Amino acid sequence: MPSVTNVAPRSARAAAKHQSSLVSAWTSAWAVLSCGRKWSLVTAMALFLSLVVELFVFNYSALFFDEDSYPHRVIALPQHEQLKLPMAVLGPKNNGLTLNDLNIPVKSVYLKMGYGGRILIKGQLFLKDDARAYAYSPVASINIVPIAERDDSGINPLTGRFENDGWGSPQEVSETYLQVWPKGNVHELRLEFADLRSEVGILALELNKPLPIDISLIRLVLMTMAIILLYTVACTKIRQQVIAVSSRSYCWINRGAFAAAFALATFIFVAMSPWFSNADFGFKFTSLGFMAYGTPGEVLLLPMPETEEQITNTDAYTQLLDAFLKGQLNIDVPADSRLEYMDNTYDTTERLAKNIPFLFDRAYYEGKYYPYFGVTPLFLIYLPIYLVTGMVPAMALATYIATIMALVGLHLGSTKLTELFVERVNPLLFITLKLAFYAASNMFLIQVFFSFYALPYLTCCACLGIVLWALPSVVRLAQYYARPVAPAAGRTLGPAALKSSVKELLGIYASLVLMGVCIVGIAGSRPVLVLFVMCLVPPITWFLWRSSVELKIKLAATAAVGVPVLIGAILLMAYNYLRFDSITEFGQFKQFTSMDNNQGHFQWSFEYMKSVLFHGFFENFQSSSQFPYIWPNNTLDENLGNLSQSAVAPRAGLFAFPYFWLLPLVIVLTQTPVMLYA
Repeated sequence: MPSVTNVAPRSARAAAKHQSSLVSAWTSAWAVLSCGRKWSLVTAMALFLSLVVELFVFNYSALFFDEDSYPHRVIALPQHEQLKLPMAVLGPKNNGLTLNDLNIPVKSVYLKMGYGGRILIKGQLFLKDDARAYAYSPVASINIVPIAERDDSGINPLTGRFENDGWGSPQEVSETYLQVWPKGNVHELRLEFADLRSEVGILALELNKPLPIDISLIRLVLMTMAIILLYTVACTKIRQQVIAVSSRSYCWINRGAFAAAFALATFIFVAMSPWFSNADFGFKFTSLGFMAYGTPGEVLLLPMPETEEQITNTDAYTQLLDAFLKGQLNIDVPADSRLEYMDNTYDTTERLAKNIPFLFDRAYYEGKYYPYFGVTPLFLIYLPIYLVTGMVPAMALATYIATIMALVGLHLGSTKLTELFVERVNPLLFITLKLAFYAASNMFLIQVFFSFYALPYLTCCACLGIVLWALPSVVRLAQYYARPVAPAAGRTLGPAALKSSVKELLGIYASLVLMGVCIVGIAGSRPVLVLFVMCLVPPITWFLWRSSVELKIKLAATAAVGVPVLIGAILLMAYNYLRFDSITEFGQFKQFTSMDNNQGHFQWSFEYMKSVLFHGFFENFQSSSQFPYIWPNNTLDENLGNLSQSAVAPRAGLFAFPYFWLLPLVIVLTQTPVMLYA
């Protein structure tokens, strides 16, 4: 019989154990609460610092505008007879407005415009001041979309024509503030716009109008996130943590990065889409922030063009689809017969000098026009949409779909390669580099132009991502045949195991076939990038043929990739031959563009290569006083031969992107011990 003295200690120990568990629970709860409180404080401080920067840096001129030194002045505009409104009308033949005899100090110029097409127009502000009294000097750039005011009939009151390409509501106008820093008093001001296609109205022009405080929510959020990221990397232990690539946490982080990139592409599509395929891209600008714009009655699908004028004015892929549906390869637009009798048909200056009309930026051969752009977007985007709806996608929709395809392809490819090469990753570093990887593909920069020029690049990214995703299938194939397939002694291989084995094997070969198809897709988008694929093929082929699998398996795997590539190559060569009588001519040297590409061959010289390397790696962005404050460079370079088209197009060197410069910093932070612990 147990004594009483033995019962008491057990009760005491149980009570102590219970008390210890309560203390542990309270300690854990307090740690969670204090951690949450800490990060709330960090977030609040980051938001406060971002708000300070937003106010005292980006809105400094608005906060400290000196109204006493810069008197407000409203410029009187002439009365428009038809609209009965004060308005200065500009057009192709009258693209500027001059203000004389001002003789006042000027700090800001307020401009409101309307009655124009939904197209980004660019201009400059010039002035004469005390230091430059006899010649105009440029002091500010203008980027504005003069969204139209019109009635329900769609008639532009300035031109008297029906115009339906992205008009705004009758109340929509565009305005911008330009800041200037003259030397002394301003004597004259001149607004001048380049390449006006039609009339546009200046509805208000004011000098020294106080700048409004404009808090950009996008900029505020991005700055806050950047400060939190820097704090996390520099002052916490999180950068020393690692997670397994096979874990659920990694999957969620990986999917989260994809979701963030998907959300950005969707935001670009929804916020700034010119919904019509023949409309130019554009922002609605202010000097301080960003304001997205939309179109009433937004249209995503357009009817197929029917008349010659409609076919002429549509995009290259709609023209190509129209030609395919008619059983031909050439665009159904007749070419001027005089083109055949020119000294050099591909010399743009001769065509202009002889006043011979031509279809710009299309390939021309033996009296017919052809789109020289790759055919992959036609089969991936245009043809499926037409077969389902009987209509063609607006350019904003087509580029959005192509961007999502590129995003999916790059996501799959990068995920598969990550799983192949590493077993553990740092979550913070991984998600940062994953987002930088998406950005480094330039898909978002390409998307914002909403142009058919972007489609081949985006579909090429999609196909390239799938190729990268399929490459490890060769490793899986070698591993599959290297492991024992016979059942253990005394056992039989059941139906479930056989079914699983066959399913795995079919999946491997299906991915290899898809790799071959996507290599053809790359050649059908941007043929030059097949060279990149060729850099991947030799090492993976060497790995397969050096493995211990049977010869018939090696041949089967090679055929799974090679047969689609061979069929695709034959079809592409036949497509080229039927158009240009050459299996290697894709139309690059037959196009009507700014110069004769046949005369701009690649040059093997030091000066030439130096220029090419500069543009590829070190050329910087152009700066702007309007959001987003930087633009790709589009200045002409005359010394790049056949690469001049790439140099004329908006571009920037590899090291112009800040995330490439931040890579050494990331490496240093991940390799050095944590100095501060939060």
